[in-house]
Amino acid sequence: MACNHGHVVSRVPTFLALPPEIRNKIYSYLCHSAVPIRLCYYQDPESNTPKPVVPFALGTTKPVTLFLTCRQLNAEASSVFYSGNVFLLKRRTRLASFLEPCFISALLTFFDVVGSRATLVRNVVFDTFHLCNSVFLRTYIEKTTKPFGPVTDIVEVTVLLRRAWDRGLNFKINLFEVADVEEDRAAHWMQNPDLVRTTTVMAIMNSLLDGQLDLKQYRDLVRAIAIKCDGTGGLIGWASSPHGTHPTSPPRSYPHTMTEFRAKDGGTQLELVPYGLL
Repeated sequence: MACNHGHVVSRVPTFLALPPEIRNKIYSYLCHSAVPIRLCYYQDPESNTPKPVVPFALGTTKPVTLFLTCRQLNAEASSVFYSGNVFLLKRRTRLASFLEPCFISALLTFFDVVGSRATLVRNVVFDTFHLCNSVFLRTYIEKTTKPFGPVTDIVEVTVLLRRAWDRGLNFKINLFEVADVEEDRAAHWMQNPDLVRTTTVMAIMNSLLDGQLDLKQYRDLVRAIAIKCDGTGGLIGWASSPHGTHPTSPPRSYPHTMTEFRAKDGGTQLELVPYGLL
């Protein structure tokens, strides 16, 4: 508060005094990017832990200083920034031709870096998407008992789905559109030889994230979820009891049962396969 000629004047920031709809238009002008925002991450050849660049990094063209001057400004600007932009997770490594990127671990780390703002993120894309099934993503306790047995041509998405369920995330993942690729399109296809199949797998992943099959309501009994790399569907491993020896432990699997699901319409429609037809 300040005194001016005997009158009490409130020190209200001029910008925050504007109507919310006008502030949102200004935020959109300052924060919106016409192209995906690239967040490069490095993956050490000896580790499965990626290190994405923190958004609003040093040298960004976004008015970071302005956003950090006020908690309300930061919250409002962050909402527009994360919900209104597409984030491109681009992998960098010295051994790119020898080490497949673990795209899910990169995505999880990105959400960890963003923190509570992860609930605002709506669209994440990848420039290269290998259907790897990293040990980093495994969710089983018993090293000698894998939830899907000898099945290997799958990508396990259990950790990703649990993160989305636990934190109330609402996002979609996709491949970088070929039309938006800066380099030669032929090179893009060489990096993504199974583009059609990969697109279907991503569609299945988005369908699961959208709540198809209603797995969230059975979360305590879901041991593992995997998508078949051929894009035809996937597998669900069920536990015999909600938890292990500790309430925070993953579900046990003695004995575990398996349910298969099919994908239709390019992965946009999922349906469970009756047990007798497995």
